[in-house]
Amino acid sequence: MDLQAGVSDDEVTFTLLFKNQTGKGIRAFDGFIEFTDLLGNSIITSKLEINERIAKSSTLSWDGGLRYNQFMADHQRLRSEGQENLKISFTPNKILYDDGTTQDF
Repeated sequence: MDLQAGVSDDEVTFTLLFKNQTGKGIRAFDGFIEFTDLLGNSIITSKLEINERIAKSSTLSWDGGLRYNQFMADHQRLRSEGQENLKISFTPNKILYDDGTTQDF
């Protein structure tokens, strides 16, 4: 922990599975992940950038985390909410395909 730099070792960690259903190999992609409660109310949204290849029709397992700030209400809620009460969605922004083409959303 480095309090002077404002960095804490505390994180909320998670594993996401991304399935490539685009019909082409993916080289990199970005977008936003959103954590919501069971009723669809937003808890927190975070930008996500993945620079790992996903072959056509394959799945990528990706481990990530958010730095936890105990003074932010949305961080407190995310950490305290039971996993069974969370939904996670991903909204793509841009995909870079293996052939060099890109797709914007």
